[in-house]
Amino acid sequence: MFNGHWQKASIFNSMACSILCSLGGHMRQVEISPEVENSPEEREARHIRMLFWVSYMLDKDISLRTGSPPLLTDTYCDLSLPEDYMQHYGYLPTREESRQPEGQLFEHLTTYIPVDPRLSCLKEKVSRNLFSAQALKNDNNQLLLNIRQLDDEIEHWRLSIPTHFRPALFVSQSSPLNTLDGQSPHFSRLMSLQLEYHHLMTVIHTTVRKCIPDAGDGYRDQHHVVHSSFDISLEASRSTIWCIKLLCIKATEGKIRFIVSYLTTAAMSLFLNIVIHPLDPQAQHDLETLISVSNTVRNSIGNDLTQPETSRLQEASGFVMRLVWLGTCAVTKATRRT
Repeated sequence: MFNGHWQKASIFNSMACSILCSLGGHMRQVEISPEVENSPEEREARHIRMLFWVSYMLDKDISLRTGSPPLLTDTYCDLSLPEDYMQHYGYLPTREESRQPEGQLFEHLTTYIPVDPRLSCLKEKVSRNLFSAQALKNDNNQLLLNIRQLDDEIEHWRLSIPTHFRPALFVSQSSPLNTLDGQSPHFSRLMSLQLEYHHLMTVIHTTVRKCIPDAGDGYRDQHHVVHSSFDISLEASRSTIWCIKLLCIKATEGKIRFIVSYLTTAAMSLFLNIVIHPLDPQAQHDLETLISVSNTVRNSIGNDLTQPETSRLQEASGFVMRLVWLGTCAVTKATRRT
């Protein structure tokens, strides 16, 4: 999955989900505290439950990327979070502590649950409310209402994250992220949440392109809402690209899983806007942004990557440059017509 092989990931994920359900991981067992000595059976039950959450989160990512229905859904799974859920934010150093020498003690720590399970629950809602067979039958008003409600729920999630890990609404050259140590575990954790947040905002608000406001009563209001969503999706895509550039510059390990997973979606969002609005003053700036991130990704390829990882990054960089070429053609053609 981290290398962008979504179809293969989907096959293995279906096997993992089936095994975990057979083991009972999809149903919550009696809560077991990790702070006390437990029997082997209790530790095994806890471990299976943690594996369920990992598979649940991967299942939602694969569903959004491939368009296939999710395999683990809230209808058949107990999605009660572990009682010690918030502790996986507390064991890492804060931004300030990461700058201290003792922060090296946390160098090899990793979270037992990647990203955030609550966000994955929201991803299931996104799939159901925007991309299910039933959702495709919704009219414009229902589509816009679903987008608005999902946006509100994601914002509620964002505000619930501890402040030193909370994703920023937008990321730019002046963001505090630029001052963090790229080798610290805090940086990796924060960047993961940041990219997840912007990716989901891009996915949700890009869906508004399905909406074609009808002439008549309420046309102006619908038109305003649609363009507002356009703007949010584009800003989220630009923030994603800036985060990826920052990762290429600062991080040395694990960056490929961020780059390959998020670059394509962000680049496609900007590209579609360039094709639709080639004469927009922002179009040229977005083309330059895409060129910049493509060059940054290509230049970040080093000896620390395997050959398949190197090839995947080269493919991603080449794909973005292809979009740049097509976008430039659209801008040039539109300019000649004026």
